[in-house]
Amino acid sequence: PGWHQLDVPKTFIFSVCLFVSSFTIWRSEVALRSGRTAKMIGWLTVTILLGGIFMVGQGLEYWHLFRSGVSIGLDLFAGTFFTLTGFHGLHVCAGLLGLLVVLGVALCGGVKNREMPALGPVGYYWHFVDVVWVFVFSIVYLWPLLR
Repeated sequence: PGWHQLDVPKTFIFSVCLFVSSFTIWRSEVALRSGRTAKMIGWLTVTILLGGIFMVGQGLEYWHLFRSGVSIGLDLFAGTFFTLTGFHGLHVCAGLLGLLVVLGVALCGGVKNREMPALGPVGYYWHFVDVVWVFVFSIVYLWPLLR
């Protein structure tokens, strides 16, 4: 078992969802600064949906691997794979939780004078999670294809 059991094309599609979510969170911040709260909420919702799609993709990848007999203790590759992607997935879940809190505050009227202090830090965190995935995806999924 190893990298050849990974579904690179499918994971690439789910990864694109995560990468696009960096654009949508940025659009949410731009809408906030422009005083367009409804658009900010819309872009934020799209960001959450894209992050959720990414997590579903990771869950499907795990399910496929588990059904194929691959588990974290199988070998070095499996242990490394599940550790890297698992910790990243936990951070994506934390980011989604933060985004949901920001969305809830916005829906309850928490946007005042084109400001919502929590959106900026949560947005930075979300971008960071995306950048980390660029490296994880490149090392775990793409690098083995180049060998």
